[in-house]
Amino acid sequence: MFKIEVVKVPEEVMNVRFAWWSFFAISVLFLLLTLSIGEETRDICRWVFEQVTKERHFPRLSLPL
Repeated sequence: MFKIEVVKVPEEVMNVRFAWWSFFAISVLFLLLTLSIGEETRDICRWVFEQVTKERHFPRLSLPL
């Protein structure tokens, strides 16, 4: 904790930057996979698909003549 490291070579900066961006990319990928493979998401998608493909009819109005 008391040691301060000074980065002098540009390659070291690029390595650190790549490490942090790869950590971010892996985290985003993990979140997307978790949300897309989850049971609740699958059930919601199934329900939405059923509602979209469901055949609907307008109610018939019987008017007194």
